[in-house]
Parts: sequence; C-alpha cells; structure tokens
Amino acid sequence: MSHLLIILTATLASFLTGLETKTLRTDFTLTISENVSQPLNITGTITVHGEQFLLSALDYDAAYDGKTFYLWQPDTEELTLSTPTQEELLEINPFLFAKALDAAGKKVNFVIDDKQLPVRAQMSDGKTNYSLTFRNAQYLSPSAATPVNFTITPPSGAFVNDIR
Repeated sequence: MSHLLIILTATLASFLTGLETKTLRTDFTLTISENVSQPLNITGTITVHGEQFLLSALDYDAAYDGKTFYLWQPDTEELTLSTPTQEELLEINPFLFAKALDAAGKKVNFVIDDKQLPVRAQMSDGKTNYSLTFRNAQYLSPSAATPVNFTITPPSGAFVNDIR
C-alpha cells in the first residue's frame, strides 16, 4: 500500500506546474454537488500537459493544442474548431479549474500518492462542491516515437465547423 500525501492549497501550484514538463493520463469521475439531492457524476479520461489536453467524457471528445479547441460530437459527426476563452477552458479542464479556484483563494485539496500521481481532489467555489476521483493515473514517458497529439482529426465525410 502506498503512502498518501495531501497537497494543500499552498502547494497545488507546484503540482500543477509539474504538468508543464510531464504528461499525465488518468481516468476520472467528477461529482458536482450544489445543494441538490442528486449530485451529477461525470466519468471520463483526460491526458494533460500544461494547458494542452485531450478529454473524453459524456458523449464527446475535446482537445486543446494551446491555440485551437476541438470538440468532436460522434452522434452528429461534427467537429467544431474554435479559439476558446480562458473561462471556456476552465469549464472543461479540471486541472485548470483547480488552479483558477486556488488563485481565487477558494478551497482546493489534492491527494496524491508517493509517485506524485493524483488520487483525489476536493474543490469548492463557495456554492458548489466538486469531487474528483482519479483512477489509473500515470505519467507518460516522453518519447519521440509516440508523442501525444492534442488535436482531433475527424473521419472523412464528417462536418467541420470552423469558427476560429
């Protein structure tokens, strides 16, 4: 059993800064509670490096390569390309959201294991509580042969909506 360390708000920035040099891939469950009897649970997978990410959750895939946001909706076979605002990125990338809450002085607690991999995060913006549970978290080895591509290429015949 690995020893768990709690990263409190004061050291969250150093954990997130580590994602500038490392690529993290993890499955997650996000639970959102806002004084309702039935919290919302979202499961998915995210690969993140700095502000770049690939995300699969609900019924869509999303990617951000540092400039362009890609949203693939397989049920309509539509790929939307846009230049996102910082607020839009915060709504999609849970690591950027945690960083923004921390910067605003809100409650953010991360639990990581002894390999510096996330296990759990609890966050609150004052009215809504967010709980992230991470599974199968791993840092990807840097390799020129298999770099992570933070874009989405649609199948031929898909509709591309370019609003950049």
